[in-house]
Amino acid sequence: MAKHGWAVGVATISTLSIGAFCAPQVFADGLSTSHFPNQAQSDSMYWSRASNDFYIQASSVPYTESGTQTLLNIQPGEPLYLMAYTGDKNLTSVRWLVNSPDAAIVPDSPDEIWKYGSNTVQMAVFTASEPGIYTVQASSEGQYSVPLVLIVGLQQLAGQISPQSAKWTGVQPFSATDAGPALATGETGNIQYVEYNPIANTDWIPVQGTVMGDESHVVVQLSSNSGQGIWNYLLPVQNHEFSADIRSPFTGSISISYISQFYHQLNTSGDYTWQGGYTLSINGPQTSESRKALLYSAFMDGNVNPNASMIASQIFANSPSQETAAAAIANYASESMSYDWSMVDGGKYLFEDVASAFSLRSGVCEEIAELAATMMKSVGIPAETVIGKAPVNSAEDNHEWLQADVGGRWVVMDPTWDSPNQGPNTLLSNEYMTETVSLETSHLPDNRLVGSIQ
Repeated sequence: MAKHGWAVGVATISTLSIGAFCAPQVFADGLSTSHFPNQAQSDSMYWSRASNDFYIQASSVPYTESGTQTLLNIQPGEPLYLMAYTGDKNLTSVRWLVNSPDAAIVPDSPDEIWKYGSNTVQMAVFTASEPGIYTVQASSEGQYSVPLVLIVGLQQLAGQISPQSAKWTGVQPFSATDAGPALATGETGNIQYVEYNPIANTDWIPVQGTVMGDESHVVVQLSSNSGQGIWNYLLPVQNHEFSADIRSPFTGSISISYISQFYHQLNTSGDYTWQGGYTLSINGPQTSESRKALLYSAFMDGNVNPNASMIASQIFANSPSQETAAAAIANYASESMSYDWSMVDGGKYLFEDVASAFSLRSGVCEEIAELAATMMKSVGIPAETVIGKAPVNSAEDNHEWLQADVGGRWVVMDPTWDSPNQGPNTLLSNEYMTETVSLETSHLPDNRLVGSIQ
């Protein structure tokens, strides 16, 4: 399957002098203090009142200048430059809102009109005095923008939630006590494995084996024999051995297979093969879509490299709402990854897992979307990828984005397109965050693949 993403170009900004300068006002909601380090108050109202065609963009350098200061390196006291705009009309005035008294937004001089493309926009400068996750919103003529979530002083953020329980993410350490006696042993390719029954009265399956080659990972595949699909987990190999308890997303009869050289196969032929294995029966109710969307996988392997999950935990612990936590995590994935144009320009996509992409801090739309989804899973936000068309050069341009279950509602977001310059990431937009006009008119999901490509 050919897959790739792309970056959004940056429109030219021009100015036109009008009127006399008036002293700027600083607007902020009247907030009470809370337990957050930056005194942030719940911002769920920001999300519920948002328009779907009113946006904010942030830049780490003034729009009239160039620079390489990335958004993720912004520290307390350093400015961020904001631009509010709509998709189809001029903005002549804007009231700026932020959900914490530890941040201020100063509107730009009203004697200048800025333009983004062909429409008038409004500019401002944001500064936070404390590290934190901040939610910014603009209002104009009774309409509110999509909230823009900003991360300030990431390395200084205090507090973490407890790591998400493995019972939801689907991979936990092997328990000899729970596994019970081995049923049999088998061999497929260069993998020798031990067969176990599912753990009593659960959908957990003990897996254990030995790899005869020099591989660092092995893939365990669960295939539903009643047509519910397949699911792959990536397990690390240490001293030629692997073991784990993994959770089945399927009920009824399933087949267990072990796959060696999984990514080598994908990058050689675009596909992979497996053989052998054994069959088990999983009892219980069918897994819901939201619970399945919490499971790790061969691509979204948060169980292999916990570093991204620890950052997600910091972000979640400092976010004033679940909506903001999801947006902040998506923005982190967007801002932390450089877009690897060589994959697109070279015409050959390189399949890799999230742990590898995060270590390299490089990838295309798949890696960016899958990193965001993996980080969300790790803090208990169900997330799954969406594959479809997002035409740039032609109607056949393939793309990958994600959807997250936030407060019982699936919210679409595209972290690849939310970073308009793709590294060094000095710009951030919310134009493709939630079901905006821009996203719905540019992204066409293939409903057969939503959630099925891990």
